[in-house]
Amino acid sequence: MTLYRKYRPKQFSDIVGRDSITKILTEELKSGRIAHAYLFSGTRGTGKTSIARILAKSLNCSNRDKETSEPCNECDSCIAINEARSQDLIEIDAASNRRIDEIRELREQVKYVPANATYKVYIIDEVHMLTTEAFNALLKTLEEPPSHAIFVLATTELQKIPETIFSRCQHFSFGKLTFVQIIERLKYIISQEKISVDDTVIEEIARRAGGSSRDAESLLGQVLSIGKDKISVEDASLFLPKVGFSRVMSWIQFLAKNDAKSALESLTKLENEGINLEFFLQEALEISRQLMLYMVVQDDEALGLYFSKDEIIEVQNLCQSSSVGQMRQIVIQLLRSNQDMKLSPDLPILPIELAVVELCSEVRVQSSELRVEKKEEKIRIADSAHEETRETQNVASVRRDDSADKREEVSSPVSDPQILTNTIKEEVKKSDQVSQAEQKSHSLKEILDGWGEVMTKIKDKNGALNFVLGVAQPVAVNGDSLELGFKYRLQQEKVSEMKNREIVETVIHEVYGSRYRIEPTLCQDMESIKKSDNIEGSPKLNKEEDALVEAALEVFEGAVVEN
Repeated sequence: MTLYRKYRPKQFSDIVGRDSITKILTEELKSGRIAHAYLFSGTRGTGKTSIARILAKSLNCSNRDKETSEPCNECDSCIAINEARSQDLIEIDAASNRRIDEIRELREQVKYVPANATYKVYIIDEVHMLTTEAFNALLKTLEEPPSHAIFVLATTELQKIPETIFSRCQHFSFGKLTFVQIIERLKYIISQEKISVDDTVIEEIARRAGGSSRDAESLLGQVLSIGKDKISVEDASLFLPKVGFSRVMSWIQFLAKNDAKSALESLTKLENEGINLEFFLQEALEISRQLMLYMVVQDDEALGLYFSKDEIIEVQNLCQSSSVGQMRQIVIQLLRSNQDMKLSPDLPILPIELAVVELCSEVRVQSSELRVEKKEEKIRIADSAHEETRETQNVASVRRDDSADKREEVSSPVSDPQILTNTIKEEVKKSDQVSQAEQKSHSLKEILDGWGEVMTKIKDKNGALNFVLGVAQPVAVNGDSLELGFKYRLQQEKVSEMKNREIVETVIHEVYGSRYRIEPTLCQDMESIKKSDNIEGSPKLNKEEDALVEAALEVFEGAVVEN
């Protein structure tokens, strides 16, 4: 029998982390003011069904404790429920019984009185899976149920419950269990099993459970299946990923220190060890998120919900040496990498490597919009200076001095701002104008010959972009368009971004002396692309044909296309 079934709570006091809910229910049982319908909502494995069963036992227990309202677990009714053979406790899985026919059948059965108990309790699990028609059929029963019927609805998606159903139930929300609460539960089970488990293993199990007690107990059962009396970290590595908190934290520290080399080497080592990089990225993302939130709110208690005491010290030290903005960028890049993993299933490490290079790169290229804004700001400042000088001239002309020299001194500065304004405008105009000179057309072979220089220059401008272009290759030249072939969509989309496209086109212009518009395309089989015709170039034209071609180009403003 699995651990979560073997150690399923049988009393309210056995429930972990639900003190407020159990207190309300026990008070209702004590006073006899029982609601006819309850709605339990929360994530999986947080005690919804367990509390529903304990509630059913307490309702029908003949020896219920009058002070604590705990079931005795010894009477016929309690034993029947514990052994899952009670005729007065009906559990329905709404995921597989979601149609209106099943609910109509339920409505007919509700009329019958309990067989051996005071109440007939209906537990409908995953109730949000019911169809709209089924909900409408259930509504009438919830409005006017028989006095002997109690409904307990459980769901993991509260937003899908119709308002008409929600308003007729007493609602309890089951949040995720904390890190400490899950550890306490696991240690209790381990003590009952009389087995020794390393504390690091327990912490890793609790962290992987994601706030679910059932998931934690299920994973613990897999670890205990090894069959040893003492289970070490090495033993548990058969079921738990080899990457632990320390390795994830070390990797995040590399990112915070802009140490790209160490971060990339650590990634490669993880891949060689067969670590699931998707799981590693999710762990790094969650820890980075916790770090960012702590740096903003400075809530020590919140750290205790996710980290152990020793880990909290390491977390606080990293937070002191980093900034909120830096940690925010780490979270953003890791989140993008998590999404980009779907675009490169053959290379799961690639999105993480791109995030490392992007985060640790010190070169930041300004976008074209920013440069335009700066140019406009220069013109605005120059115009403002010109206006101020013109006002100064008007004031000076009113206060004319008898001396001609002084008049010259007052009027002479007028020309300086005017010259400054004209000069700045002229520079901006020249920088924005594209050279009208006839640009040289290159063959694909010429492009390939100079591509190494292009890569070198791009590396100096943006290391991350050079990393992406390393797997690209020019495949065709069509007039003023240069087609770049990519094997994966991820790299193609990165280069297609405006800021990256501008860098590549600028460097290509610097290397070849001609302006080309790059066209990133997907090429599934890069090796099979035939380049022989492009490499050889176009056949030479005789003088008459050449003259005709030049005339046509001039009239139609065209360009020679290399086939």
